[in-house]
Amino acid sequence: MHAPDFSPAASLFGGFIVHATVPPLISVIVPVYNAAETIGEQLDALARQVVDVPWEILVCDNGSTDQTRAVVEQWRAKLPQLRLIDASRRRGASAARNVGAAASGAPYLVFCDADDVVADDWLLAFSSALERAPYVGGQVEFDRLNSRGNASVTWSHSGPFVFKLEVLPDFPATGSGSFGIRRDLYCEVNGFDEDLRTCEDADLAWRIQLAGYPLSICDAEYHLRQRRSLRKIARQSYSWGTGQAVLSYRYARVIRAIGDLNPPTDPSSTSRPPIEVISSGGRWLRAKLAAAFRRLAAGEIKPLIANATWQVGHQLGRRFGKPDTNVTQIDPPPNLNDILIRVRRQPWVPLAREETARPPESAGA
Repeated sequence: MHAPDFSPAASLFGGFIVHATVPPLISVIVPVYNAAETIGEQLDALARQVVDVPWEILVCDNGSTDQTRAVVEQWRAKLPQLRLIDASRRRGASAARNVGAAASGAPYLVFCDADDVVADDWLLAFSSALERAPYVGGQVEFDRLNSRGNASVTWSHSGPFVFKLEVLPDFPATGSGSFGIRRDLYCEVNGFDEDLRTCEDADLAWRIQLAGYPLSICDAEYHLRQRRSLRKIARQSYSWGTGQAVLSYRYARVIRAIGDLNPPTDPSSTSRPPIEVISSGGRWLRAKLAAAFRRLAAGEIKPLIANATWQVGHQLGRRFGKPDTNVTQIDPPPNLNDILIRVRRQPWVPLAREETARPPESAGA
């Protein structure tokens, strides 16, 4: 799909040149719920974006009860392209994102979260990448917003915002906090599934790839804020564990079809979050114990406790979480073997910003 021509239109009327309103090429969609303490920092980062195409910001309020809306309103003078959208019809970030996508008429959609911070050239990188690929993730960075020694997990590393899960270890995913997608593709796969309370980013990524579109990764950098309290870590990890049970049910037919085609890949090839990967028992345990002793020796007690909290919470979620049989099961596509060969050969496509433009791969290619 080629980007539409959104150059300013002009018409001659009564001897004067009248310029029509230029519709946005890109909508930045920010789901938000009770984020008064952090949304200002993200909006400040968005105010520093410099791109040579028309764009807008859609802050989609999911029914906040704090001062979130008031904080957002304070940014209207600095961000004239800002729109505050009522996304309270259904609770959940997925619902808020879908409301934002429905409110946008732009051909490109770029998503970020209210509690993180985008780099100054984040939108420029995505605008360039979406000209060449229909579904794009970026780079994630953990140091700026997270102090060493805090009660947060320690296995996250800066780099491509890509992870794999044990449910479908062949297929990569990118986080919902920083990615771009063409609007027509978003509509083709029906956006985020609002019935999923967690792991919705992996689900969207898998459905896009099963439809024949590869995941690309560009150099758009994103500063991610980690959970800092043990209560929030426990809640998030339990939710992730439960989400795996739901995805196992949702993709059961695809899993069976892959098993019929080829032996499963080695689970140790999967990446973050590493709790999803358990390699050979003895080696894995020795590595974990060695890392724990190093942190103890360095006085890093809080991160060690955070890691243990995540591990326990996740295992409890996996063990006791009940699959939601109300979610729709996904059928394997007829060209599953071709897709499987491609993702095993190249899990994602790296995009350099200086690459010359080229048409994206078509669905089912």
